[in-house]
Amino acid sequence: MQTMKNQYFLKDKKAQIYKAVNQGKDTEGFDRGNKYYPIAENEIWCYSAQLSQKAIALSHTLDQIETRFFVFNHYSGIAVYDMILYRGEWYRITRVDTKDDYNGEVFVYVQNAISGWIPNDEQIEPYTAGIWD
Repeated sequence: MQTMKNQYFLKDKKAQIYKAVNQGKDTEGFDRGNKYYPIAENEIWCYSAQLSQKAIALSHTLDQIETRFFVFNHYSGIAVYDMILYRGEWYRITRVDTKDDYNGEVFVYVQNAISGWIPNDEQIEPYTAGIWD
């Protein structure tokens, strides 16, 4: 099988990105926490892979703990601390990047979410068309 030079990542997996939206403060001044809104009606096609041990070690030198990356097409507004649900596992976004020769692909680096970061059912809102416009 011959590989093609500059072959794009095969987007054969699906994940959902959730935007973290702070709900402000209550009447007593306490933070009401975040609600999480999916950025698309359905899961989004993507490429995903575990980072190599070398890449994980490098992320530690930058005081980050990145474990996986995703590649999505043409999605703007993805930000650090947003969450990704992929195959039943939650990940927190640590870095968002585009390729040097930007072709619409967005590289999203994540770390495994720990229990305090994982949204509970009351924090997850349904998709609302146009909310991000």
